[in-house]
Amino acid sequence: EYIYRLPVMELPDLAIGNMRAFELKGSEMLLDSGGMYNGDVLVTKAIDLKDLELDQIYVFVTNHGIFTRRLANIDVTISLKADNVTYDSIELGKNEVIEIWKLYGRFTTYFKKTQNLEQRVFELEKNVQLLLQKHGVS
Repeated sequence: EYIYRLPVMELPDLAIGNMRAFELKGSEMLLDSGGMYNGDVLVTKAIDLKDLELDQIYVFVTNHGIFTRRLANIDVTISLKADNVTYDSIELGKNEVIEIWKLYGRFTTYFKKTQNLEQRVFELEKNVQLLLQKHGVS
């Protein structure tokens, strides 16, 4: 009943079935200053257990909590791994899973500092020209 009282929002080009947004808590999917950040809003679509794909990111709603992880393996149990190597993998029994949501996108308020790519390319080109001149190649 609680779910049906949540606000509804439409997103362009994402009207592809039963969708839900989850707010990511924690840094388990943070990888080398990239990936997903605490507070990011994950846009997900409901899927069935049979539709799971290895190495894709899912939100698993279980009896023990909600987990955002990458699918590592599925056999007798479901093995989930975090992108952040400081977090342990999780093993779930199939009977523990209440809902599975596949990640389709995210909203974030974190923006990395941009590297001035044009400036870096210019410097590389200049250095290549200097090396070519030094070695008599034109």
